[in-house]
Amino acid sequence: MSNEIELSDFEKENQNQNKKEKKSISRIKSFSKKFKGNFGFLNKNEQKQHDILWKAVSFYKQKPRKLMPYSKTILKFADDSQIHYSIDTNSWLYPNQGLQNIDLEKVEQNENFQNIANKEEEDESIEEKEYLEMMGTHFPYFTWIVSLADLVVLIAGILKYGLASPKQNIWIGPPFQALIDMGAKDGELMKQGQWYRFFVPMFLHAGFVHLLSNLLFQLTTARLIEKMIGTIRFAIIYLLSGVGSVLMSVLFLPELAGVGASGSLFGILGVLLCELAQNWNDVYRPKTSLFLILLTILLSLGVGLLPSIDNFAHLGGLITGSLAGVVLLPYLNFGTTRKILVVICFPLLLFLFVIGFILFYHNVDVNGWCRFCKYCNCLPLNNGCKSIGQD
Repeated sequence: MSNEIELSDFEKENQNQNKKEKKSISRIKSFSKKFKGNFGFLNKNEQKQHDILWKAVSFYKQKPRKLMPYSKTILKFADDSQIHYSIDTNSWLYPNQGLQNIDLEKVEQNENFQNIANKEEEDESIEEKEYLEMMGTHFPYFTWIVSLADLVVLIAGILKYGLASPKQNIWIGPPFQALIDMGAKDGELMKQGQWYRFFVPMFLHAGFVHLLSNLLFQLTTARLIEKMIGTIRFAIIYLLSGVGSVLMSVLFLPELAGVGASGSLFGILGVLLCELAQNWNDVYRPKTSLFLILLTILLSLGVGLLPSIDNFAHLGGLITGSLAGVVLLPYLNFGTTRKILVVICFPLLLFLFVIGFILFYHNVDVNGWCRFCKYCNCLPLNNGCKSIGQD
């Protein structure tokens, strides 16, 4: 494409540029990394190009407010100074419009442009500065601590109860009775006052295969989400999603013992959807990001139709995480729409938890209310639903 500029070209020219020119190029890179808002779905070459061009060639749109002042300034100065550039309205590289053939170095080196850029930086609102400080600057303490705890708990369980045979536990872990003794979800015991079983299952795993499958997502995507939104927000969403997943599971599958962090991780997928919706106009190829997130959710729910996997826990975590994400994610513009969403989602989240606990402790058979809901967790083939007591 005509608007592609290779990183190597800039690097070669940097060797012959003066100190001021080098600072200008570095400035574009730093701004692009701070504001780009993508979810990491780029290969290395695309990432290099994107880091340089994002601030310069992405048209600024008014949501969120002033999130991309630098690119707006470049275009404004280019117009005022009659620096040539062209617009590709059908560009695939950016969500709306692409900018082509602009002399970025000429723009950056101009003293008037530097003054305009500096003034716009100084004029950033307090909310914007707080937003930028919150996004992408946190060490993922919670993710690492929880991941380590998951591993330690599994090893401790195996040391205490032994390793079950593959016929008893295909996940390579302790016997299932041991998991119940350690705090797995068990509807009957929970009604007898063992309320801690709403929390403990998210830190238990059936075996090493089960644990590794969860850690793969937890130490990659979930870790990045914690870095982006902060430990406190992430921990609240993670724990709420875990409890929400256990609650929905025990309502529909009260007799099935359940363990695992997958409910919490589905909550993080819900957060990804919220974050993408919030930054839709500023995310690199947002439709691709949406497709990948939805594909991940659908494939995971598809796997959940297999025996011994609890899809109700997945759905409970996804619903809880999505609602909690709307309420807790840091937003740049707390406008009317945002306030309306919070006013709706926060009471709805509380309502679902209250109703769920009431239904559970009053022994209401929710499967009797929703006859078809069982097919969210099993396929009516080869007695698949009978094997888990749902037919």
